[in-house]
Amino acid sequence: MLSFNDRLLRAKVKGELTISDLSRWFCICRETVSKWTKGVKPAPFKLPRLYMALDALEQAIQQKQFPMPIETTQFERAKYLEAVCQGKFRAIPKPRATAAGPKVLGIFYGKGKP
Repeated sequence: MLSFNDRLLRAKVKGELTISDLSRWFCICRETVSKWTKGVKPAPFKLPRLYMALDALEQAIQQKQFPMPIETTQFERAKYLEAVCQGKFRAIPKPRATAAGPKVLGIFYGKGKP
């Protein structure tokens, strides 16, 4: 059976996630998550909550909600993670042209039509 650290690294690679992405997912500072990816074990009293969050992350990766589209900006990346984490993620619309010309990625989450 894989340890928490091994599962975390596997999810990071498969989901193409950064340390910042993982810190947002687990609601824990980047330094702590960075230590986990380097092999430091989390505190035992935190493990039940961390395993629940890791299970949800692995399930999101399995459901093809990660990796995020390349066009996703840093701000949209945070909103995307929040939407997936809260279970409000539904679909990613295709990039659309704006009045400025370049294509941008819109992220839809919540109820109703995009």
